[in-house]
Amino acid sequence: MARSYSILIPIGILVLACSTSSTPAAPSLEDQLQQLRKDFVQFKEVTNEKEATFEAELIELKTKDQQNSKIRELLANKINELEEKVAGLEAQLYQKIQQPFATSFVGASPNGVNELKHQPRSINGMPSSCGDLQMIGHTWNGLYSVMGLRAVATVYCDFNKPLGDPGFETRIGYTDTKSVPTYFYVQRESRYIYSGPMPFQIEQLNVGGFMDLPSGKFTASRPGTYFFSFTGVAAFPTSTTPKSYLVVSLSLNGVSVGIGEANVSNNAEDEYAQLSLQATLHMNAGDQVWLEILYASGGAYLHDDTRHYTHFNGWLLEEDISQPM
Repeated sequence: MARSYSILIPIGILVLACSTSSTPAAPSLEDQLQQLRKDFVQFKEVTNEKEATFEAELIELKTKDQQNSKIRELLANKINELEEKVAGLEAQLYQKIQQPFATSFVGASPNGVNELKHQPRSINGMPSSCGDLQMIGHTWNGLYSVMGLRAVATVYCDFNKPLGDPGFETRIGYTDTKSVPTYFYVQRESRYIYSGPMPFQIEQLNVGGFMDLPSGKFTASRPGTYFFSFTGVAAFPTSTTPKSYLVVSLSLNGVSVGIGEANVSNNAEDEYAQLSLQATLHMNAGDQVWLEILYASGGAYLHDDTRHYTHFNGWLLEEDISQPM
């Protein structure tokens, strides 16, 4: 009987040991902390990769925008060259059409200018060449204003020479003629962080009245070439974000035509940075331009107060005067 007990006791100890070893031990606080650290490192790596990808895409977009701006500038220059050539050909065409009226002369007037046999005639529309001016009765040599393709041109007419002579008409340049003077300068006096067209609060100038401060939109009254300029100060609160951005866009009829950007990296305290943009645009009557915050990260916003850090101005450089009012 004693021997049976001696056999059962080791077996019970073995069973207890097995049941104890099969129960998993709860992770310690140190193990949990180590796991959290690993998870945080992985999260930070993923975040940095996404941040780097976004920054690369933003740089690519800016590069493409700059390339498109250069292409638009080259096309605009080419258009101007072609317009000048067309204006010259148009003048030559007028001269050839009107040459039969200027082939015979009575003699010289007291001032030495040849007078045509025919009487002054009316023309269809405004004069666009020295030939038109001669047609309606002008005989004095000198500088005259005539209608070009898009603007009023200045020409020198030498009526002593025959109509087909190259020296009969000399193009001097263009006259800065505007049917309505248009220029504005507006400001803000409080911070701005919202999306959509940026409103303004202070009107320094608004000649023509085409800049609407509450909506922040400028509306072109006449077709032509306009210039716009914006400067502001971006504020970046203290942030753990590797890089914070504030991007302001200039929109033409809802399409971004240029951006101004400010950014900071790992700002341990509040920081400020200036941003600006300029644009020269061709606009048709009724087209609208406005500013808006395109992107903001890390709590960034457009800073302003009563000292006025935000400035937006624009004016009509050259009006397309050939289009009807």
